[in-house]
Amino acid sequence: MFQQPSPKHHAIVLGGSIAGLMAARVLADHFERVTVIERDHLPEGDENRPCAPQGHHIHTLMLRGQLIMERLFPGLEAELLEAGAPTVEQGQETRVLYKTGWAPVMDTGLTIYAASRALLESRIRRRINQNPQIEIRDGYEVVELLADESRRTVTGVQMRQRGGQQVEYLRADLVVDASGRSSKTPDWLEQLGYARPQETVIQARLGYASRWYAIPEDFRSDWKAIWIQPKAPFFPRGGVLMPAEGSRWVVTLFGTARDYPPTDETAFLGFARSLLSRRIYHAIKNAEPLTPVYGYRRTANRWRHYERMARLPERLLVMGDAFVALNPSYGQGMTAAALAAETLAAILRGRRSLNRLWVHFHRRLARAVGAAWMLSTHADLRWPTTEGGRVGLLTAIMQGYTDRVAALIPNNPALYQVYLETLHGLRPASALFAPSILKAVFQQAFKHQTAQPAPVVTSTQEMVRVGSGR
Repeated sequence: MFQQPSPKHHAIVLGGSIAGLMAARVLADHFERVTVIERDHLPEGDENRPCAPQGHHIHTLMLRGQLIMERLFPGLEAELLEAGAPTVEQGQETRVLYKTGWAPVMDTGLTIYAASRALLESRIRRRINQNPQIEIRDGYEVVELLADESRRTVTGVQMRQRGGQQVEYLRADLVVDASGRSSKTPDWLEQLGYARPQETVIQARLGYASRWYAIPEDFRSDWKAIWIQPKAPFFPRGGVLMPAEGSRWVVTLFGTARDYPPTDETAFLGFARSLLSRRIYHAIKNAEPLTPVYGYRRTANRWRHYERMARLPERLLVMGDAFVALNPSYGQGMTAAALAAETLAAILRGRRSLNRLWVHFHRRLARAVGAAWMLSTHADLRWPTTEGGRVGLLTAIMQGYTDRVAALIPNNPALYQVYLETLHGLRPASALFAPSILKAVFQQAFKHQTAQPAPVVTSTQEMVRVGSGR
């Protein structure tokens, strides 16, 4: 039977974060108008939203996410660079300490821009505000979803100004939830008579703390960024230093298994000094702090399995952290949001009807973000104290294989190139199983070498001692 085209007059996006703004941009290609409903009162300049506590911390946009954003907002990269965002080449200008040694210093051809979250989000929001099809209603909160009498189709939202009592009804042909980790869609589904989505939660009890510094005028080095990795399962501490616009560094220190970095100034420096390299500590010990130390501990991986739902109301989609929220310390969150926007664009392209859209979109989105979920959760499951999930046979095999790949990185530039390209989403993870890499891994596995066992760290004092290397 011929299916009549569904109306595409109005779409609503819940949440004005980067995920919501990218969704709005995509929807503007398919709907006459788009309304973004944001709980925060949005700043006018390059400032953090009050309800974005992660804005004070490092945000890394992987190259796949960078490419998607540039397609959605042509000229965005040039605008960020003009605003002072530095570029960082991932091999020549970045120093990465793996548990088996430092990564090669090499020209990878992979360059990211190191803009703060505040700058990136504000410039995307400026583009959205310039689009006459899109309206941002900030300072509003959604109370519940509206549905038809059969409760089979979502028809809009009920909302009100924060702190107010007067309720407004906003009708729409499609509602997209991009409201983040605190999404209320599971509750709203229950109110409409639907089941809540199943959830997978993997919690490594990782926390991090960040501080911004002025880059000293006399600072000279051949690197721009540093990443000191922890050493699972013995040494849970790590740290990242990245440049940002305004001649600043942002330094984020993190600890797993409840070894949370402190927010006290002196203790923060002490934590930096205890890492497996002291490069970050030496860089910041005499640098001028520009901010307090900000802490953050909401880092659980959470997948709400909408793709498994046998029944959902029509005209409702869920994306971003409301669908899959990743441990932010692995830098995949914004790129996962960009992949969701790319998926939304692909699923709407050429589609005549919005009916059953939720089935195809959520299943396709699950495939799109699966690699980022695997990267984040497999790393968190290396810690015996991690809650949720388990190390099954497949996970154990993958962890063993990636350990051997990591062991080869310090002395194998070609392998490191492939590894970085998979990390940035430019190649599938299967690229790490290319014949040349498999050969190198198996050659290493069959070498008969005597290795000293890694120290078992049982106290903070031992951590400082073990981490005293440079």
